[in-house]
Order: sequence, then C-alpha cells, then structure tokens
Amino acid sequence: MEIHQILEKQRAYFQSGITKDISFREHSLRELRRSLRLHEDKIIDALYHDLKKSEFEVVQGELFPVFSEIAYTLKHIRTWSKSRKANHPAFFPFSRGTVDVVPHGTSLIFSPYNHPISTSFTPLVSALAGGNCVILKPSELVTHSAHVIESIIKEVFSDEYVAVVQGPAEISQGLLTLDVNHIFFTGSSAVGKSIMRTAADKLIPVTLQLGGKCPGIIDKNVPIETTARRIAWGKYWNAGQSCNTVDHLYVHASIKKRFIQALITSIEEFYTTDPQQSPDYGRIVNERHVDRISRYLSEGTVVYGGVVDRRDHYIAPTIMDTIHTDATVLREEIFGPVLPIFEFEDIADVVKSINSKPKVLAVYIFSNCKETTRSVMRNTDSGTACINDLMIQSTSSDMPIGGVGESGFGRLHGKNCFDAFTHTRSVLKNVAFDTPLRFPPYNTKMLLPFLKKLL
Repeated sequence: MEIHQILEKQRAYFQSGITKDISFREHSLRELRRSLRLHEDKIIDALYHDLKKSEFEVVQGELFPVFSEIAYTLKHIRTWSKSRKANHPAFFPFSRGTVDVVPHGTSLIFSPYNHPISTSFTPLVSALAGGNCVILKPSELVTHSAHVIESIIKEVFSDEYVAVVQGPAEISQGLLTLDVNHIFFTGSSAVGKSIMRTAADKLIPVTLQLGGKCPGIIDKNVPIETTARRIAWGKYWNAGQSCNTVDHLYVHASIKKRFIQALITSIEEFYTTDPQQSPDYGRIVNERHVDRISRYLSEGTVVYGGVVDRRDHYIAPTIMDTIHTDATVLREEIFGPVLPIFEFEDIADVVKSINSKPKVLAVYIFSNCKETTRSVMRNTDSGTACINDLMIQSTSSDMPIGGVGESGFGRLHGKNCFDAFTHTRSVLKNVAFDTPLRFPPYNTKMLLPFLKKLL
C-alpha cells in the first residue's frame, strides 16, 4: 500500500471517532504491551544482530523504558484527557467554559538506530494515549529490529490505526510530503533541521529529540573510583551510541592522572582487557559510522584503546587527551566510544567554554561542593542535567527529557509527551438572552464609567 493511501485510511479511521474513546486508547496500550511481551526474545535476538547488544542492555535500556511508560500512562491517561472547567468572561456571567484535550489526528514518528525499540515505542505510547493514528518509520540501518517492530505492530493494530513503513532515506523523504498533523523525530541535528524546514512549509508542528556535545565536569573533590565507574558505564554503554551520554570531559588538573587510571581500571573491570571479546560490549551500527568515529583518533593523543576492526564494526573504549585545536572532534557530536578529556583549574573557565557552544541535551557535573554545583546549574543551559551520575535523569516517566536550541525541542515521557500529541481547545457556551448594553449604539454615559472603573 502506498504511503498516501495509508494516510487517507488513517484520516478516515480517526474521523470515525473511535480513537477518541478513552477505553479504546487504554485497550490499545494493553494490546501493545501484550505484543511486546510475546516478542521479547525476538527483540533481544534482533538487537544482538544489529548492534551486538547484550540481553541485559536490551532489557534495561530498550524494554524496561517502554513497559514503564505504558504503565505510567495507563495510570494517568484519564486525568490527562479530562476536560476542565474554565472561568467565564467578565461580561458574560451566565456563560460556561471548558478546556478540552483533543488529539492532533495523524502523526508521523521517526526513530533512530541506536535505541530502535525504546525510541519507537515510547513516543508511540503517548501518541496512542492522545488518541492519534500513527505512521512509524524505523531506521533502515537496523533491519532486524525494524522487522520485529513491524511484527509487533501488525500483531495488534491495522494499518488504518498504526502503520509501520520501512525503507531507505528516500522513503523518509516521501513520508515528509504527507499532510500529517504532527511529526515526532529522534535523531541527528542535521536531519532534524531538514525535517523542520520541510514541516514549516506545511505548518506542521514538530517534536525534535536531537543530541549535541554533552559535557561532563569532574571536580577535584569527587570519589574518583566511584565517579570513574559511572562515567565508564554511561559513556561506553551501547558503544557510546546514546544521544544523552557524555561527549567529552573537563577534569580538574589535580586529579586528572588518577582519574584516567581509575577510568581505565573500570573499563577493564567491565569489559576485560579485550572488550572485543566481551559479551557486554556492543558494536557500531555500520562501517560508515566506524569510519566517521575512527577519524577522530588522529586528532589528539590516544591514552587508552583506539583499536578498530572495521569488518566487525568494533571500536574499543577509547580515551583521548591533548586534542588538536582545529580538531573536528571538538565540533561534531562523537556518538561513539571515544572520550576526549580536558583539564581545568577554574570552574568559571569550564562554564565559559560550555556557554560558547550550542545548547546541549544534557550537562553532567560531578562534585561534592554545593557552590560549584549551583554555579554550573545556574550559569549553563541544557535540556536536562544530572549531578554525580550519567543518563539516569532520562529513566523516569515522571521526568520529561528533551533538548533546547540546537539539541531539539519538545519533551519525551509522561504528560509532556502526551501534550505533544494533543492540543487544548477552549469551548464557551453562552445563554440564549442578551443585555441591550452589549450592542451599538452604546450607552456611553451609563456603560463607559462602569468599564473604566473595572479597569
């Protein structure tokens, strides 16, 4: 079926009114959860073939977020969807006002390759909870996962309600020609900008979940071993292919050498001295991205790692120091297991450096000094922030995540994402009689002094 035919069927289905029923939406979410459970083994197998993700990482980072989002949404959907009473206008005292929550209608969701299950189904949960029909486009770079996603959807939904469209980038361009009511995109800033330009021509609202060069700051007073373990976990999880992980580190000069050694110790504790043989260490999605990331290795001193196996899509957990001043790694989001480290003496210099660059998805600060932490939080801006850990701010359905500026806009999780797929409609009902003071010719001697007194 052609994409334009899918959209026409979805429009007709939405206009039938069935998706506006709250019980229908709840049933849809429960059916989605049931299908996900039936396909758990296939999801684990698909992600191993696409990214060599371990079963633990799949359950922790792909399945758990989706199941949590479904449970949280089912708990709150009736409250979020409920109309509320509104105050009547001062001059129409007998009128009655409400604010209704209304679905957009038809939505288009693009998911990336790095977390294909969670980034497909988490926004889908909000779209269905909001009463929308959805066309979902998984990344063409993770073919096994994309086929499982399609199987999960087809198990419980017809194309007129939720459709999965697969194919190369040209298919995505075709989808952007559709007159949908909302676009939700997760991916790179470059593609996000292109989608926004296309959507602007049709005045289609968009949610952009992008990325950026998320900085991390390691203060001199931190517990070095604990901090190093948390950095190693967050940076090299999924082989560094997470938009909200740390991109580079600023480490206080007084602890830099000890911290790097502790980081190396943690890497080897997690993945052994040969991470390529570790069942817990993933792979880069394809050779093109292996080549892209590998180019960064010549732009500074490789302190640890740096091993590349292009055929295996493998890049070892890598630490870099003494970065060249004109290096592309200073400008481009790394999105891989390469960690540049810079030293600092004064936290003000770090804040200045962060603020000289585009706003990012997350800022990370490791410090036991409340004043330092407050200074970083007060004087920097980012979509989210985390103190003394990495990425865990994105694990709660009650905490919205998303970017600001070049790292995107709009929010994922809970009510914030539900709001992205709905809009509020004000409805006023007036009584059948009018006061003659409302209409011309106006009785200015009687009415005007009264109005001015109200002002």
